[in-house]
Amino acid sequence: MHRAQGDLFLKLAPADPRLAVKAFETAIVVARRQGARSFGLRAALRLARLRAASDDKAQVVKLLKPGLKGFASSPEFSEIAEAQALLEASR
Repeated sequence: MHRAQGDLFLKLAPADPRLAVKAFETAIVVARRQGARSFGLRAALRLARLRAASDDKAQVVKLLKPGLKGFASSPEFSEIAEAQALLEASR
């Protein structure tokens, strides 16, 4: 729900992503608390895209590296490949 809220905030105010960032951060925390790793990775990917757009490579790595741990590429979960590519581009 928080990740969807972040997506909505980005659509409504793309020039001011502060509310979206907060929503994505909350989504990551909730997913970790619930052990929902795939939801956590999706939220981390959304936030990492924002950080990459502002050229904050260290934050991209900090967000995606732990989120990708234990995941292998899968055609059913395309966000894994996208996250891996963004992580590699940020190193």
